[in-house]
Amino acid sequence: MTGIAKIDFPVAWGTDAHDPHPAMRLWTDPQSGWLARIRDAMHQRQAHPARTLVLLPYAHLLPLATRLWTQCCPDGFAPQFETTLNWSTRMGGFAPGATDITFDMALDTLTATALLRGAGLGAQQDTLAGLLVQSAQQLGPLASASPPSERPFWAHKARLAATLGMESPALALEVAVARVAVEWAAQSAYASDLLFDASVQADLDCLVVVQGFAADPLHTALQAAWGERLASFALAAPDGEAGAIAWHACHDAEDEAQRTAACVIAHIAAGRYPMALVSSDRALTRRVLSMVESAGVQIRDETGWKLSTSHAAARLMALLKAAAWNASSDSVLAWLKGGSCVCSAGWRVGARHPQGPSPRLARSRPWRGSAAFRYGGSIERDRQCHTRGSAGYAHFGWLVGCPAWGFASQWAVGSVTA
Repeated sequence: MTGIAKIDFPVAWGTDAHDPHPAMRLWTDPQSGWLARIRDAMHQRQAHPARTLVLLPYAHLLPLATRLWTQCCPDGFAPQFETTLNWSTRMGGFAPGATDITFDMALDTLTATALLRGAGLGAQQDTLAGLLVQSAQQLGPLASASPPSERPFWAHKARLAATLGMESPALALEVAVARVAVEWAAQSAYASDLLFDASVQADLDCLVVVQGFAADPLHTALQAAWGERLASFALAAPDGEAGAIAWHACHDAEDEAQRTAACVIAHIAAGRYPMALVSSDRALTRRVLSMVESAGVQIRDETGWKLSTSHAAARLMALLKAAAWNASSDSVLAWLKGGSCVCSAGWRVGARHPQGPSPRLARSRPWRGSAAFRYGGSIERDRQCHTRGSAGYAHFGWLVGCPAWGFASQWAVGSVTA
């Protein structure tokens, strides 16, 4: 994913061909940049920019491509930057049918259940629906790579290949799922079908396809349909520009974290930033982030766990919400129920208060008939107990001074002081 970057600069950027960031050089390099290659493709085919369509593999690149083209080529027309789905939808030529593959897991699961019932597999529909969706979504890109007129021939070949080597009776259900998946993929309509339409081809002088990091089988079919008007290049950096992959042998997790942090700091010192750190090990990621943060590196963590997902932090968040000056009764009760500080010898949960809840609480919610706290100890003794109990409640005195605590104490203690 080295070719995708989100860079927030306080000034205009992207017009400097000597921008040190590799991702920006892939766009703006005057010799091998993507924008220069798009201009060359239009020039070679004598295509007008307004009649040129550039298909990008990811929708996230659309605003970046449009902005960079405007900065690098401020005069004249600009080509259309689209993805296949966005362009087909904008042209009004594609809308998934009731039984088409939508590549949406929820919708496709409903369709798969109906198809299994129609195939006589209703008894196993709950078990086989997920497998059918996975199989159909894998076959979908292959089916969409064939023009609609040639899709029956693709289906004939797919029927033979899908069940090859699955003659055993033990695989009868898998064979049935594979056959249903082939028929589903063959009869579905796809957003890329619009690219094979003759009227669409007549309205465009040039089609530029930017391939993603994975091989797209659609490219071969488009080459046959568009001929010389099709230009294609990969999103990945050209050979020699991607840089070498460095492998590090680590003794343990701590050594791996230290080496990773050292590499991050070295890249930043060389001016190669912003940069991304990708790891499936959350513990390693947190360790590396703590190291680079201690070195004064500004971090934007967008994928880690939130603090409130841990039990101790959830109780802390409930405490802070309950301590607000305008805390609701629900917030106070959420903290009282979730915290362990109200479980000392002085408090008994479940007893009904003799005089009922406080007037303020009664106004906020219909508390008649609800369980309340009955206090049978000393407030001062309980405060000292909480203060000595653990470091988590070291600020108990501060909490008692908050309006929310006074509200909770008024309801919980009631007429003890009377």
